[in-house]
Amino acid sequence: MRLVTPKQIKLIHTLLHKACLDDEVYRDILARYGAESSKTLSQYAATELIKELSRYAMQRRRLEDATPNQKRLLLALWYQVSRAETQEAKRSAFDTFLQNRFKVKNLENVKRNQVEKIVTALKAMGAEEQG
Repeated sequence: MRLVTPKQIKLIHTLLHKACLDDEVYRDILARYGAESSKTLSQYAATELIKELSRYAMQRRRLEDATPNQKRLLLALWYQVSRAETQEAKRSAFDTFLQNRFKVKNLENVKRNQVEKIVTALKAMGAEEQG
């Protein structure tokens, strides 16, 4: 039996962090693979654990992302305040706005906990234009 590699151990701990699993849950998962620590896993068990933790991390990420309805709301508000001529230019300008004001690469990367702040900023921009 080949033991887990250092690279696998690092990946396990990275995924564990991304999945936000507490220590008790992690220990229960390890026990299913016949180990008390990631360092005592076989390479095969480590590979299977990595697959499982990847699924948990993806589920966690989906729960953190803004919903499609929230993204549509943000776009609709942006379209009301944007001065860009074309839809493509408006979208590009929105990505720039998100990057500059909220350190978010683009609309697809907006998290649920950021939506309210972005809405507030866009509504304030709309109020400035009307005032």
